[in-house]
Amino acid sequence: MKNCQRFLVAINLLFSPFFLKSQVKITMDNVKATYAAGEKAAFRISSNVFGTGSYSIWYDPRDESSVIKKGSFTIQQGRSDTVVLFNLPHPGAIFFKAEQNGQVAWVSAVFDPHNIQPIETEPSDFDDFWKKEKEKLKAIPINPQLTLKNTLPNGSKLYVLRLDNVDGRTVNGYIAIPAGSGKFPAIIQLPPFGTVPFEPDGFVVTDFAEKCKSIIVQLTVHNTPPNQEDSNAYKPNDLTDPTKFYNRWMVLGGLRAIDYVASRPDFNGSLGLCGNSQGGGLSITLAGLDERVKAVLAIAPANSEQQGTRYHRASGFPRYNIQGASLGMDTNKVKIASKYHDAVYFLKRYKGALMIQTGYKDDVTPTATHFAAYNQYLGAATMLHLREIGHNYPEEYWFGRYSFFHQHLTGFENPFSFKKTYDIQAGEDQKEVLLDSVILRGRVYKDGVLNDSLPVLWEKVSGVGDVSFENTKSRATKVKCSEAGTYVFRFSSEDDYLIKDPNQAKYYSMRDLVTVTVKKKDDNSGGSVDAEVKGIRVFPNPSTGIFRVKWESIYSYKRLHVFNSKGLLVYETPISTDVKEIKLDLSRFQDGNYMLTFTNIYNRSVTKHVLKATKD
Repeated sequence: MKNCQRFLVAINLLFSPFFLKSQVKITMDNVKATYAAGEKAAFRISSNVFGTGSYSIWYDPRDESSVIKKGSFTIQQGRSDTVVLFNLPHPGAIFFKAEQNGQVAWVSAVFDPHNIQPIETEPSDFDDFWKKEKEKLKAIPINPQLTLKNTLPNGSKLYVLRLDNVDGRTVNGYIAIPAGSGKFPAIIQLPPFGTVPFEPDGFVVTDFAEKCKSIIVQLTVHNTPPNQEDSNAYKPNDLTDPTKFYNRWMVLGGLRAIDYVASRPDFNGSLGLCGNSQGGGLSITLAGLDERVKAVLAIAPANSEQQGTRYHRASGFPRYNIQGASLGMDTNKVKIASKYHDAVYFLKRYKGALMIQTGYKDDVTPTATHFAAYNQYLGAATMLHLREIGHNYPEEYWFGRYSFFHQHLTGFENPFSFKKTYDIQAGEDQKEVLLDSVILRGRVYKDGVLNDSLPVLWEKVSGVGDVSFENTKSRATKVKCSEAGTYVFRFSSEDDYLIKDPNQAKYYSMRDLVTVTVKKKDDNSGGSVDAEVKGIRVFPNPSTGIFRVKWESIYSYKRLHVFNSKGLLVYETPISTDVKEIKLDLSRFQDGNYMLTFTNIYNRSVTKHVLKATKD
């Protein structure tokens, strides 16, 4: 009996927390890790070892001052898990950490992500500051110097590139030019943080120049050739004066590269930017400063929400305020100066195509900082949500660039079968619409094809009064507004085809905004419900079925979609862009209201309402 008892004691010791290595895991009750503000999120902590552990909730896992809550948990004998409930009352993102016997697990959750906004406002002279900096750059000749490095297999040329920048500095990198005499689109790839010399990215240069028929510029941000070490990289860097930030030289260097590309006779005018981390932050910064940029793909963009640390919230690398404090700089001056370099303030000025990729477990540039920048953009945009990824790069960056630029840049060829492209349209802005006569019509495209299966949602973003949607989850919906004034509506969609795959755990979201100005019936300020839209005239209207449609010569429409009063597509036809008048026959359709939606060469749309009514 004693031997048996000793054996049981030994077994218990062997499998006690002191002898077993914990395997701590955290799962959430929402597979997308996304919640409404104020909604309770359930964090289920599991372990193979019973006993106690601790948990903590953070805004920024690299900032001890950002801890929101701490507590303990117990894995009881006979059970393998315990649940912690938490809600964030405002838009934001949090990191949840669980620890037991030295073993740590992390997850992240976002609350009302599409309403996360910058903590502070931009400086009142933000535009004037950058206008003056751009004028300084303009006064310096580009002075391009290209040194042939080698000729690629199909005849494309690879050069070391050098341009002149402000303050006697230079812009450096590589440039590859496709073979042939045609005009080409161009891509500028901005670099992540680093000082290590590098050779041209063969994967990018070979593919972009040879297979995609695109000019490709691969930049460094330092003052030496890209294959040489710069001993003064990121120095000097006076964070109390916005004109003395090292980032200023990086931004002006990027603008100088755009100047040079735009000056080339073989450039077709279609320019894209891409980059990860520091390169992602620079991409969205340059896009807000230069209207020549047509498409931006940024992954884990750094430099966003620099004021976060002052409020014990998330802040993206390089965390200027923490840097300044550690160097003994005047913290108030750092706060003011860093605002001119914060990436969150640039996208509201950008009007091209945008895609941002965010990893929810990113502790270098937390996902809340990505949303704070992304939500400033006023156009149609796509975001890739990566639930299980930190500050690294998925295949959607390496291969997704090809499909993204093929979608948005004229002349860019995609050599791969990888697609995953999305487009969403909330419709053209509307003016002088009656309070109870607002009709919203949205469209979603996947891989270039109109898609009617992905879920959609209409929401009010801003407006003077209350609104009532007939159906928030329909592509076409009527809206009643309580007060006259201006309203902004958001049309969004998601494709979550991989979110439940634990090895993928990612999904796409798309959204676009539309502004509608509504009036009361007795408002005589001008216009009417049937006011001409973008020069389009339809007559007769109503009609028994045959309508003539004409538009002004300055507009180029490429496709017409006709929807019935239920929002169902009943007819579509391509339009030659040099045609300015068509005859539309709806005689075979039932009497009722129809929406004619015209798409222009920039993939923007306008809607005209007509009534088919048979004569008595």
